[in-house]
Amino acid sequence: MSALEERVVAAVAEGRDELVALARELVALDTTARETGDPPRDEERLQGLLKRACSRSARRPTSGSPRAPGAAIATCRMGW
Repeated sequence: MSALEERVVAAVAEGRDELVALARELVALDTTARETGDPPRDEERLQGLLKRACSRSARRPTSGSPRAPGAAIATCRMGW
């Protein structure tokens, strides 16, 4: 493994419990678009969860608008 891969593996192992808890919350959210024009479902809650996760990791979350009106996105880069 490269030094970068070793750092990634160590970071994932260190934050395993938090990562699993976040994954459980994210998987439980309903963000399925069934029909064009349907109102957003849990997208706002999804965005909040991702922003908190980014903030806890000392990353700056950013928000944006995807192609679907009324929906929202949040992103953060995880540096290794």
